[in-house]
Amino acid sequence: TSSAKRRSMGPSWYTRLIRATYSPSTAPSAPSDTLPGHQTDEALVLAVRVLPPAQESPSMNLIFTCDWHISDDTPEDLTYGLQIIRDACTLALAHKCSHIVVAGDFFHYKHKLSPRLLVAVQETLRWVRRQGVGVIVIPGNHDRPDSNDPNWTPLLLFKQDCILVNESRILVEPDCVIAMVPWLAPDKYREEVKAVAHQCLGY
Repeated sequence: TSSAKRRSMGPSWYTRLIRATYSPSTAPSAPSDTLPGHQTDEALVLAVRVLPPAQESPSMNLIFTCDWHISDDTPEDLTYGLQIIRDACTLALAHKCSHIVVAGDFFHYKHKLSPRLLVAVQETLRWVRRQGVGVIVIPGNHDRPDSNDPNWTPLLLFKQDCILVNESRILVEPDCVIAMVPWLAPDKYREEVKAVAHQCLGY
């Protein structure tokens, strides 16, 4: 998608507030290569509700987003990308959400990251942190320049200003289990998703 087209699509393109609940009753009965929410070119967030609705008392509210594709091809692209971050923070504050989750493709380019872009993003993430909102970033394929070295990502530069999920992580809360799986090369990614799903769903 061109940068101009992404901008023209407006706020609905890049974020929406959801209460992520993946009901075990609708879960597949056996493992598969494609799980709900799973795309081989993105990061995965899988939320499993473990309490019935009558007992729900949310322990945390999160905003789940993905595919920000921030770039500075033009000054307008950079302004738009930084506004995505600010708008997500404003939405989080309005809905009393503690964290924003970015599930893959924070940046648009794997290699073309200028100092101007990196400094501007860092300053904006620091502004979000000062508002009391945390940003959880799960690398997608656009955020990992070298598929042979999955630990390397330019997002490491922002470790002081966001929570970087560079390895699979399962967060257990009283009312849900949230699994976060960063992108890997497709063959490794499928196996990782299966392993994490097994831990969460028991198959």
